[in-house]
Amino acid sequence: LFKPFMELQVKQNLSSVKDGNIGIGLACSQQICKKLDGDITVKHSQEGLTIFSFKIPVKIKLNSDN
Repeated sequence: LFKPFMELQVKQNLSSVKDGNIGIGLACSQQICKKLDGDITVKHSQEGLTIFSFKIPVKIKLNSDN
């Protein structure tokens, strides 16, 4: 799922996918998350939806000038 450019079979006939390629966005998103020491996950809901989540650690610096 997170591999860049999964070639679609012609029999799938997905006219909305340009050039028959799909998946570069997920591959890029995963790489960005990993470079930021985070992770991206995927799960399927009971309603048939696919849910993508990501976690990235952040540090918040509070301004002590106040």
